[in-house]
Amino acid sequence: MQIQRIYVAKSDEALRKIDELTPCRYKAPVVLLVAFDESKSFVYPGEKYNSGIEDATIVASHMVLAAASQGVDSCWVNFFDPDKAHEKFSLPKNEKIIAMIDLGYAKEGVKALENHYKRKNIDETVKFI
Repeated sequence: MQIQRIYVAKSDEALRKIDELTPCRYKAPVVLLVAFDESKSFVYPGEKYNSGIEDATIVASHMVLAAASQGVDSCWVNFFDPDKAHEKFSLPKNEKIIAMIDLGYAKEGVKALENHYKRKNIDETVKFI
């Protein structure tokens, strides 16, 4: 159903709004706001969940991987209030923001935090049932 909505923030005004919402833009020249249309999401049996978050997350993950394949750095930002972002960008009422993704090129010598590369043993995260 392609319920994802991608907003590309690259104007000075849009980036200023991003900076008001999060300290995590890191001077990226482009920020993607990833949202989904809640009114068109598949609702799971039991009606407790809808697929909007996972559908939009799949799209966002593929965009991050596609950027990396082109040599573009990215940062998945979840340190922001989605309701404030929704209001600041005057998005339609039925859309929910799940993430912001910074796109650009890291400064030379800048690396991810050490814990970014730490991994738990597989038996801590995978269980056979």
